[in-house]
Amino acid sequence: YGNCGSRGLDNWRERNTRDLVEAEILCCMAGVQGISYPTAQIDSLWRTKLTLEFHDGLFVGDDDLMQLIEAGRSVAHECRTLADQALTAVGRRIAAAGGKQAVALFNPLNWTRRAVVQIHAVFPTAGTRRIRVMDCDGRPLSHQLLKARYLGREKLYYKEVLMLVEAQVPSCGYTTIYIEPAASGDDVVYPE
Repeated sequence: YGNCGSRGLDNWRERNTRDLVEAEILCCMAGVQGISYPTAQIDSLWRTKLTLEFHDGLFVGDDDLMQLIEAGRSVAHECRTLADQALTAVGRRIAAAGGKQAVALFNPLNWTRRAVVQIHAVFPTAGTRRIRVMDCDGRPLSHQLLKARYLGREKLYYKEVLMLVEAQVPSCGYTTIYIEPAASGDDVVYPE
């Protein structure tokens, strides 16, 4: 905070604004899928957030500073809960191809995004020596393994991987990518 507690409130003001806008957008996406929009809760969160706006000269020792910071924390937590509920509701309605590991990527922004995302994939059965990443139309996506855990002694198989994937997600929507064993190719040479 330095000498002035309002600097800490500035951080909560900005964070709460971003969190509320994201929660609203994701709840609207869920609303398109038939989930009811939490109008009263969003309105209440905006009103709580607005209590942080008119405090320019608070110092660290002021009595209501910690109450205001706690209000900011509460708004952030409730926004994250709403966003998670909306994403879960939308995610349950996404039809993914059976037998493949699917990951849904959401974009709450009003423009198409092309970005590199980090994905954690788990392979429950042994035998995966190479992987490929495909978009929802079956086109291969660029990816890079960051970390891998292996199974086996004689031959190593992927147990789980952490990877970067370049993907494009439509505006205010989602896309599904698939991570699957690659059928062909040379054996992977593992570093000692």
